[in-house]
Order: sequence, then structure tokens, then C-alpha cells
Amino acid sequence: MKERIGKIMDMRGMNSTQFASATGIKTATLSHIFSGRTFPSTEVVSKILERFPDVSPDWLLFGKGEMLRSGTPPASENRLGLVFDHQASDGETVNSQSDVSKKSDNKEIIYVEKPAKTIEKLMIFYSDNSFETFVKE
Repeated sequence: MKERIGKIMDMRGMNSTQFASATGIKTATLSHIFSGRTFPSTEVVSKILERFPDVSPDWLLFGKGEMLRSGTPPASENRLGLVFDHQASDGETVNSQSDVSKKSDNKEIIYVEKPAKTIEKLMIFYSDNSFETFVKE
């Protein structure tokens, strides 16, 4: 199944971090799946199918059939996470407003200015388990 998850990422133009963020899967979990350490749980599969409803569950789970559900045009994402339909009825690419409005959370972002940090002490650890400490004078 890890190969099929990789194909979804390739089709969407996402790296592991972007895919994990988009699906709500922890990056460590995704890393363990790709390394073969663990198999995807039902929760992971559910999150992928929920986030990418055009992906066929039979294909994702069993590798049977086509990757995309029949009759569903594939959606692509830009770097901002907005979903766009590939073709409109008149042949123009358009923004799928319903998908965008479902995903947007109207939250106020507050930036708090923090005081500047300075380095007071620097420690270097070597492969022979020795270390050096440098202290600001």
C-alpha cells in the first residue's frame, strides 16, 4: 500500500511533510509506513480517503481497478492547499469555491514580538563522547 500512497503524493505534487499535513497523519507515522516498519492503519486509510475523495478505496486498499473513481475528475492542489477542478464545463479551469469554503477556518492570527535572543553558551559534542564548551565573555 505504501507504493499507492506514494503515487497519490506524486499525483498531487506533495512531499511527505505536505501530505502528512494535508491528511492529518503524523509525519513519523508516514515515515514508518514508507520504511516498511508499520502498515497503514484503518485511521490512516480513512484520513487519506477523506482528504482525497476522488481516490478509489478499492485501489488504495487492494490495488484493484483505477486509482481515481470513475466519473470523478482528479482535483489538484496548489501550495496554499486550495483545490481546483481540472476542467469546467466550458473548458476553462476554475476554482472550486465549495471545496475552498469547507476547508477555510476563519481564525485571527496574532503575532507576538519576542525579545531578541543571544547565544550565551555553545557546546560541541564529538563522536568520541568528548565535548567542548564555549561561554560568551
